Amino acid sequence: MPRLFIILTISREEGIVISKKITCTLPAHSIFVLRIRYAFVVLLASFFCGVVSVFNFALSLLLLVLFGLCGVYAVFFWAKQKSNSLKYYFEEDYFKISKGVYFKKEIELKLSKVLYVDTTSAPDQKLFGVCSTVFYLAGTKVRLEHISLEDSKDIIKEFKARLSSTI
Repeated sequence: MPRLFIILTISREEGIVISKKITCTLPAHSIFVLRIRYAFVVLLASFFCGVVSVFNFALSLLLLVLFGLCGVYAVFFWAKQKSNSLKYYFEEDYFKISKGVYFKKEIELKLSKVLYVDTTSAPDQKLFGVCSTVFYLAGTKVRLEHISLEDSKDIIKEFKARLSSTI
């Protein structure tokens, strides 16, 4: 179950909600999907080491150790850190996304500039009830990855409500 923190900013004069800040970690299913994907990449890297062993056995052992250490780090530590780094929330006319483990990235989407919002799921994501929400803008798209399907539906519903109230 993802942790969910909601911070409401309420205007004192009008008594309306100005911003709703939703900060959550990724659901456990999405962490599992990330771990499966990272383990698959390590498996492919080990096959690459087998191909390299035909030409140079010492180099293949060195690569196997390197890929193995990176794989252990990715599967056991990186997936959990990535789950704790995602934050997203609505402000007055913006949807803000903050993500990144070592290199933080803050994305600010003006709601009136978004053409449409879509939900996509890869086969492994569908299996565990996880999806990606994609915001399409003119010439680009922004992905909010590995969130639960319910959270995605809530984001789209809130987006439509805010967009209809501004028109």
